[in-house]
Amino acid sequence: MGHNAATEDLLKYCRGLGLFRGLDTIEKVRRRVLTLVSELKDSSLLLAGSSPERFDMHDVVCEVAIAIASRDRGWLASGKEDVSEEWSDKDRMRTCSLVSLQNTEVIELLDESECPKLTFFSMGSENSSSKMPFFFSMGGVDSSLKIPKNLFEGMKGLKVLNFTGMNLTSLPCSIGCLKTLCTLRLVGCALKDIGILGELVNLEILDLRNSTIRVLPKEIGELRRLKLLDLSGCRNLEVISPNVLSSLSRLEELYLYDSFNGWDWEVEGSENNPRSKASLVELQNLSRLTTLEVHVPDVRAIPKQKLFSRNMERYKISIAEFWSRYDGGMETSRMLKLTTNNRSLQLAHEIKTLLRRTQDLYLRGVEDAMEMLYDPITEGFPHLKHLKVCDVSDIKCVINPSMLVSFLESLFLEGLMNLEAICDG
Repeated sequence: MGHNAATEDLLKYCRGLGLFRGLDTIEKVRRRVLTLVSELKDSSLLLAGSSPERFDMHDVVCEVAIAIASRDRGWLASGKEDVSEEWSDKDRMRTCSLVSLQNTEVIELLDESECPKLTFFSMGSENSSSKMPFFFSMGGVDSSLKIPKNLFEGMKGLKVLNFTGMNLTSLPCSIGCLKTLCTLRLVGCALKDIGILGELVNLEILDLRNSTIRVLPKEIGELRRLKLLDLSGCRNLEVISPNVLSSLSRLEELYLYDSFNGWDWEVEGSENNPRSKASLVELQNLSRLTTLEVHVPDVRAIPKQKLFSRNMERYKISIAEFWSRYDGGMETSRMLKLTTNNRSLQLAHEIKTLLRRTQDLYLRGVEDAMEMLYDPITEGFPHLKHLKVCDVSDIKCVINPSMLVSFLESLFLEGLMNLEAICDG
């Protein structure tokens, strides 16, 4: 995984390889991975990364780990300069279970190789988890590299496949052979038609972060075992085909931040005028959803009826105005940003119920903020840690005893022209 690796990436690999049997949800696997990473840090086998979500490894420990994996698990790895004769050794490849490539020239040696024991295949940059798309940070994808169309014919036992920062505008047809694949990551890749991925019937994790995908096709709705779908940072994503999301009934985590925001306002299409894009109402079918990150450009796109799963524990939702890194969000588990200048607009009941559980709340230009903050439906804010209120002209007092903000850690106020008191009582 390289230096400064992301715990979330490790989670996806562990789940794909089936390392934690008996843990049936993504969240349970996450907790187990976090516990193990913490224990390894305490024993100095792992080091702290650039953020709490990352970890590092001393070069000596890394070399020992690679040596053990190569000896016991048949792991083959190539560095940026190394092209080993092992890659063309057919007998060696038949016993190999893990392949990790940085030197993309080696891919040609693997064309039509027989690798019956291979469960993990990774190719690309060590820095695949950067928030910036790989092809921006590295000056572009490798457009000259061609993935052999028969590459996966001899890898039918593959469980984890990872490509990062590559030109995959034409996915090899043999990828449809990977019926045992559990985790697929195409991070920071140039992508076009991905309809063939609908053939990966056992896929549980699909990570397309920072890719150039423009359409999430209807075929993705065939991935009925999918538990995690990450489309964050896919800024070119214009269309999610209707009923794709509602078909993913086992989905537990959906990441759409800094990505698709063209939600169809129509709850149901008609025979003469069917919906052309996804609607938020499709989330009603996702009864197992525990995590949601999404931007909704207009609050009127939010249906009035029940929308979110009661199992939802983590969310990052912005309405009308995108939640940027300049907003000072604390990256808590439950974040909500609402911006509107429509005084007569009635918030959907679903948003009001989210308020009670929100940890980081940002209200901007919400002229009925007083009613929202003191609405009896919310029953106070027992989990609120960070509150930011901006550009609200009619608010006179921000906090009163009924709000129950005993855990509040930070308060930011700006543009409250008629403010008389911060706290009343």
